[in-house]
Amino acid sequence: MMKICFLTDLHTGNPDDKPFDIDLRQNFLDVIKAIAAYNLDLLIIGGDLCLLGHEDGICQWQKIHLDALGIPYLITAGNHDDPVQLQRVFDELPTPISGELYYQKNFQSRPFFFLDTSQGKMSKNQKQWLRDHLVTVTSDPIIVMHHPPMLMGVPHMDQNHALQDRDEVLRILLDCSRHIDVLCGHYHVEKMIRMQHVTVHVTPSCYLQIDASQVDFAVDHKNMAFRLITLVPDEQRFASEVRYVPGNEIR
Repeated sequence: MMKICFLTDLHTGNPDDKPFDIDLRQNFLDVIKAIAAYNLDLLIIGGDLCLLGHEDGICQWQKIHLDALGIPYLITAGNHDDPVQLQRVFDELPTPISGELYYQKNFQSRPFFFLDTSQGKMSKNQKQWLRDHLVTVTSDPIIVMHHPPMLMGVPHMDQNHALQDRDEVLRILLDCSRHIDVLCGHYHVEKMIRMQHVTVHVTPSCYLQIDASQVDFAVDHKNMAFRLITLVPDEQRFASEVRYVPGNEIR
């Protein structure tokens, strides 16, 4: 059995950044403290590490605290990240390919594919790489990406911030003969949709959550969240649940 935590949309700022009256640095410290209690085997961060765009200083601060956890961790790039600069700070990550940070890792006999949607879409080369590798899998793969590969029924995000080439990416996943679980974020809500043998798990953010019913942007609440995942390799079992942590709103 393997215990994994999936964190996404950290949006950590500089010390004086308090958007929506939220202390983002304290949010990061609190969620890291919360996950430390779960005796994890792996931490996965699903992108958008910085509040606006990549800042070395913010990521270096995050890295100090992530390294102190003593838990192996891996990162995929979101639309607020620069993959090349991200890898420069987190130098244990693979070298980006033509500016994209995508790679494969295996855990408990399960293939994990870390994709790069930092440009709001994937390059032809990255999509071909994914096709080629999914053909060879002999156990159920897990996809880690920032954007969901389909519309999720969240009007504001679906209409304004959805993955641009989602139909093509979803077709690649559906063409695989194995069941696929997709771990993603970006939408700042908790959602799960299954289409045929592809299940998409959208994890809420460590910043704020948006109102999933509104076309215009609206804040739902300011609690943080993370996803706990349990893998049982012999049974090809994937179980997950979302846990919430109080956010640090300045009163």
